[in-house]
Amino acid sequence: MELISKPEDWTVALYEDTLFNGDYKLSDYCIVEEYDNGYILFHTVTWTILYLTKEEFENKFNSTFLLSNKIIVNKNIDETDIAEKAYINRAYIEIKDKFKNVNNFVILTTNECNANCPYCYEVLKKGKMSKETADDLLDFIEKRHNGKVTITWFGGEPLMNTDIIDYITAKLVEKEIKYSTSIISNTFNFTEDIIEKAVNLWKINNLQVTLDGPSEYYNKIKNFDYNGDSFDFVLNNVKNILEKTKIGISIRVNVSDENIDMINELFSVIKDRFNDYMKTRIKIDIHEVFQMYDEPNTEKRNEFFLRLNELQNKYSNDPKKNIILKKQLIHCFTDRCSCAVVEPNGIIHNCEHTTPSNIIGTLKDGITRMDYVEKATQKDGENNAMCKEFKCKLLPVCDHYQFCEDSGPCKSKELSDLKNEIYRRKLIRTYEYYKSKKR
Repeated sequence: MELISKPEDWTVALYEDTLFNGDYKLSDYCIVEEYDNGYILFHTVTWTILYLTKEEFENKFNSTFLLSNKIIVNKNIDETDIAEKAYINRAYIEIKDKFKNVNNFVILTTNECNANCPYCYEVLKKGKMSKETADDLLDFIEKRHNGKVTITWFGGEPLMNTDIIDYITAKLVEKEIKYSTSIISNTFNFTEDIIEKAVNLWKINNLQVTLDGPSEYYNKIKNFDYNGDSFDFVLNNVKNILEKTKIGISIRVNVSDENIDMINELFSVIKDRFNDYMKTRIKIDIHEVFQMYDEPNTEKRNEFFLRLNELQNKYSNDPKKNIILKKQLIHCFTDRCSCAVVEPNGIIHNCEHTTPSNIIGTLKDGITRMDYVEKATQKDGENNAMCKEFKCKLLPVCDHYQFCEDSGPCKSKELSDLKNEIYRRKLIRTYEYYKSKKR
């Protein structure tokens, strides 16, 4: 037996003393993957990951370790409630003092954009942040921050309103408030002047840029008002940033069934252009476009997500990106403490997917919808009905949208099964990762 992740004592205690009647089964919340003349097991209730030889697996009912740590359980036990308790405990967020102090901001300088990506989720009224709203924001920051402020410039395209970035950062300096920033930008407007300000005034430490495919596809998707090759223009801007600054670059690749066949070609170009920086300054984030969850053809959708997983494994340059890590179950901005998303008009959201449904206040009035904040972060099992109905083995460890109003991507048994299949693939990567660390 080779133990990768030890069981958590508090999760073992959830089972109480219900074993040892001589009639056993492998826990319903155990994922098993055959590998390397043996089996990798992931018990999601206790978060135990281990490797058993074939002989050990065949004799699993005689294993003191597996019995005492509830990986082998009474044949008649229903573990559903235990699994849900494990999930709620892991996902619990203390929100009593949420927004009392706010140090992290996503600031939409504008809702306007110089691109027109078809998968964009933003439906807000277009407009730019004014100095008056910026003053309200600065007042909000000054009253509520209790340490270094971190800002992500967002949009739309944030560089379509650089004057407001200049204004806010200059005022933070004037008020002696320590800060650092990052930016999500298509970089089309990243001129030499912008690069200088990004380093010296804006204090940007990371830039996320989206590259969804090679030249022809990229130019069609972005549809910039530009006569030349926009793809080449943007890559040159990124290269210029890498050469003239220490800013880290996150390359986001949004994948759909339209461009999945082009990703290998895209990365051939990326590696050719940025090879000197791939191991030090560039991170890769390959992600599905959310519309793919609604693909009505189950076979087509499942094939897409399995292929996507292969691409993520192939091109991610973060060895921990696609493995199973023991962590608190925080998935999105909603669950993070002391964070606010601010629209150009001063409306505050608890999620960067700014929609009318997740408005929680305004800069002038403060946070006025703590009831919504509490509901959005509540892990009371209310939204786990489908997880239990589908008997999803991932319920105790799932970090994916349990709190969302539409219950997230697992809207069907087929999607739940698909996610379990992807986790089995993650299990192999996890085992290989920790095995390599021991060499």
